[in-house]
Amino acid sequence: MARLEGSAADEWRRGWSLPIVAALGYGLGNVFGHSFGVFVQPIEREFGWTRGEISSAFTVISLVLALFLPLVGRLIDRLGPRRIAIPGAIAYCCAIAALGLTGPSLLSWWGLWALVGIAAVTVQAPVWTSAVSSRFNRSRGTALAITFCGGAITTTFLPILGMYLIAELGWRGAYAAMAAICAVVVIPLVALAFYDARDVGESTGRSRAAPVRQITGEEIRTALRSRRFVRLAVASFCLMIGITALLIHFVPILSSVGLTTAQAAGAASLIGIGSLLGRLLCGYLLDRISGSLVGAVAFGLPAAVAGALMLFDGGLGGAMAIAFLFGMCVGGEVDVLAYLTGRHFGLTSYGTLFGILVAIQNLAYAIGPPLAGILYDRTGGYDLFLAVAIPLFLTAALLVALLGPYPEAEEHQAEAA
Repeated sequence: MARLEGSAADEWRRGWSLPIVAALGYGLGNVFGHSFGVFVQPIEREFGWTRGEISSAFTVISLVLALFLPLVGRLIDRLGPRRIAIPGAIAYCCAIAALGLTGPSLLSWWGLWALVGIAAVTVQAPVWTSAVSSRFNRSRGTALAITFCGGAITTTFLPILGMYLIAELGWRGAYAAMAAICAVVVIPLVALAFYDARDVGESTGRSRAAPVRQITGEEIRTALRSRRFVRLAVASFCLMIGITALLIHFVPILSSVGLTTAQAAGAASLIGIGSLLGRLLCGYLLDRISGSLVGAVAFGLPAAVAGALMLFDGGLGGAMAIAFLFGMCVGGEVDVLAYLTGRHFGLTSYGTLFGILVAIQNLAYAIGPPLAGILYDRTGGYDLFLAVAIPLFLTAALLVALLGPYPEAEEHQAEAA
């Protein structure tokens, strides 16, 4: 019976709705970024700001997220993700709506984005993956992959929704309407179905006839001092410098070697499809083979993308193939990081540890895109940046490959539950 209760089928029977709701929550946390592009031109026309000034919102929010994510991770470990997610989602939707109140001063723009960042920190990946990891063991990779598919959904639909709302309501009304739609769709489902292992049978009021896996793992100080965590942190930082820069500059890179902007944007749309498939494939593999091996491939594969871009001859077919491959890379990296954090350090301090890693990713986000832009300005092309990105990706892959096997305590938690 213990073996049956720890099986993948039993995990999905008891908790099938959790990854779906977590996917919606993760998608909600990405609303500010995935809808940003369609608001740039209307705001530019109204205030006369440069696009660099408008885009400085990302610097503000990246720094806020990097500063507060470890703190929220600690709260997740102490209070549970549900108690963070529900009030956080409400506050976040209100903060998104408040962007429509922006005044003519850049200070108001930065201040409102700082507010969005403070609220957004409560609906980022550590909140959703903490609950999913606590309820899924045998099929954790697949469950996390479904969770992260929420980002692909928002990438696909939010720009379309944003353009429609701007056309109907103006950009100020569009922010309010988008926030309201997200609140109506996501918050009730989170309230109804978002429970981690500690909540099951208590907050739900349901019988605990089926045992819930005990939350165990390393303490924060022990984990932070370990070589494994340092390797994960450095690998994440190196990887995300290159990944975020490629994401932001992908269309300009293609345009710089002969494609029209429309052709480059069309090719780049395949990144979303590749991302969705990459996440699902990565989750499937994580449940079946070594996470270090999967991670090494996922972290190293972007080096092939950078190399292909350096050799790119301007053909549309080649651009589409590179975009799809890059999407596969983007689809796997965060899934691997979330999975390996739980496997190597357990779940006792998962929120804090993964929060620190995501904070490091946000610091990389603040460095990567500007670095690519600076190197382009100085050399007139992207080859130097791509040449820098390749060793960063390979270093990340090597560090993940050196993590070694999972601790036995985490491998056998299902039987001990």
